[in-house]
Amino acid sequence: MFRFSITLLLRKLTAVIGLIILMACYGCKSGSGEVPFTSTATETATATSTVTVTPLPTVTPRPSRTPTPSRTPFPTSNPTPTETSAPPYPAELYLKRDVNGKVIDWGYNHITDIGWNSKGEVVRFSATLGFQLMDRAIHRDTIMVFARPLTVYYLNVRRQVGNKLENAHLIVGGAFGEDIPLGVVPAGGPSYIKLKLMTHDEPFDPFLAHITSNLTYDGHNEEYPDTLLSDLEVVLADLPDQVLLLADQAIIVNPDSVQRFEYDIQTVSYLVARFYPWMVLDDYNRFTGANPAALNLADNLYLNKPITNPIEWYSGETLTFIIGTK
Repeated sequence: MFRFSITLLLRKLTAVIGLIILMACYGCKSGSGEVPFTSTATETATATSTVTVTPLPTVTPRPSRTPTPSRTPFPTSNPTPTETSAPPYPAELYLKRDVNGKVIDWGYNHITDIGWNSKGEVVRFSATLGFQLMDRAIHRDTIMVFARPLTVYYLNVRRQVGNKLENAHLIVGGAFGEDIPLGVVPAGGPSYIKLKLMTHDEPFDPFLAHITSNLTYDGHNEEYPDTLLSDLEVVLADLPDQVLLLADQAIIVNPDSVQRFEYDIQTVSYLVARFYPWMVLDDYNRFTGANPAALNLADNLYLNKPITNPIEWYSGETLTFIIGTK
């Protein structure tokens, strides 16, 4: 009886211990086994609006035949008195011919460089033009270009267009700043001009003059030395009654150099001054091609078409004075 009770007690104790172990195992399984599912927000990529940078228009080296108004038109001149007196002193005309037999007068012209594109449009153009000198001084005026003041230096001239003599200004240089007297212009490009004095019996070849004056410094120095504008005033004051003024200048820029030119024209003051009458500026102050005046002049000299609007401003990089007999 006692043995049976012990046996029964051991069985119950074993059953209790087994139940405790079973419950402990179940707790372990629930606590360290499967992790309860938790809803976690998944980060979803959101489309971001990206601004596409549109390249600025490139320079078109071919001038358009459709007149494009300049955003900054050349102003009507309000001349500032010069340091030297400038009473009227019109040059007298005398008979002189170039090496081709063409009479050099106030309407003289000779194309010294020209180039066309595949469409037959002129894309590079230079010419020598004749002018009547109206006094013997350099004048100055201030304009706004590239959002900064620019003092331009010019000669009072007249040029024959058709049957009319028209007053004009011949730009010979420029310096950044407002109303800068010639005597304080910084040394360098802004204060120089290529200049040659000739007598009436010396032959004048416009093509040779253009080639020679556009050589490198050593090449053109003897024939067309770089002359200070202040020295040009001295030359002007000593000119006699009879004198022919010839100016050579690129009017339509060579497209092969337009990118370099576009940089130079914003930084080199004399280039801005001399090319401003012939160029178009866009809203970003970039050179975009020849303006209507340049195209009109090229058509007049090359195709003998009439100049539809008077040209008030000309420019010259190379000046030649041919002195007469008195």
